[in-house]
Amino acid sequence: MARKSRRTADRTEAQKAAAHFREYAAQIRVLADGERDATLRDRLLAIVAEYEARANELDAKH
Repeated sequence: MARKSRRTADRTEAQKAAAHFREYAAQIRVLADGERDATLRDRLLAIVAEYEARANELDAKH
């Protein structure tokens, strides 16, 4: 029983973390969309991709 409870808690924490990564990615995407400097915009979009990838990894694990 404790094992199942721990897995559920781990899954819940992973889901929360994934949601945070997606929220950060969305916020940074807004910044990138308004950025005129192409180099900075590309870097911001790279960060967005990193956050989204991390969220997807967390989802896949749990």
